[in-house]
Amino acid sequence: LGRDLELDRDVAVKLLRGGDEHARVSLVHESQALARLNHPNVVTAYEVVRYDGASYLVMEHVDGGTIRDWLAAAPRSPVAIADVYAQAARGLAAAHLAGLVHRDIKPDNVLVGMDGRARVSDFGLAAYALSQRELAPNMQPAGTLPFIAPEVLAGNPPDHRSDQWSLGASLWASLFGEPPFARGTPGTLAPATTYRIRELPAGIAIPSWVRRTLVRSLDPDPDSRFPSLGRFAAALTPPPRRMRHMPLVVGATVVSAATIALWIGLARSDTPSGPACMPDLEAVWT
Repeated sequence: LGRDLELDRDVAVKLLRGGDEHARVSLVHESQALARLNHPNVVTAYEVVRYDGASYLVMEHVDGGTIRDWLAAAPRSPVAIADVYAQAARGLAAAHLAGLVHRDIKPDNVLVGMDGRARVSDFGLAAYALSQRELAPNMQPAGTLPFIAPEVLAGNPPDHRSDQWSLGASLWASLFGEPPFARGTPGTLAPATTYRIRELPAGIAIPSWVRRTLVRSLDPDPDSRFPSLGRFAAALTPPPRRMRHMPLVVGATVVSAATIALWIGLARSDTPSGPACMPDLEAVWT
């Protein structure tokens, strides 16, 4: 936590201790990735600075903590948890539109402010997904077990679908207190992820639409998942209650009934063959 004296605001400062060149390049990469994004559900980067041999990234300060901290602070309902992840999905969707793949989605890399707004952070492993051909020869499986998609563990390049899998695995861990697969090394984890996830716990009341979203986002086949993180976010949004739309339905019924009554009145009060506009009416409304 730092203070920007010129702009009079709190900021978060990510400081690299030591002179590791790889870490410095990663920090610059993260700042460049964040600079390409402008979305309420992605943490904002202000500047990256080198000073006296050290590098640091100045970012928006989120006055809360990670999703893990947010869960520990108070009891959270499954609907509230789903809402936080839907927000994170919208932020990731913006990153994907900018040509970025996060590659390290997990509960510790999503921040939740005191206002309840979620922000995706830590784009240090973000990849510029310009094409599968460019990514494949250079990229090794990266991320945090057990939130790495099975196809990435198998050696395929990451993309928006693998980020979706990681977000679904994070949601699972936040809802049930454990990841969808047992912890292990890539060699022991990959075979399990190729076939099936754990059984959904029966003793925890999870809305059916959240369960359906979980199952689809964690499908071993990337093509069977949601086509985008925007669709994933929409699926995590509670369906509208029927009663919310009842006044509209009643209103539409009243208007229709009044229109029909008026038409009947005109037909009776004009001429024996009906009003002059009858041919026009018959052409559009039988």
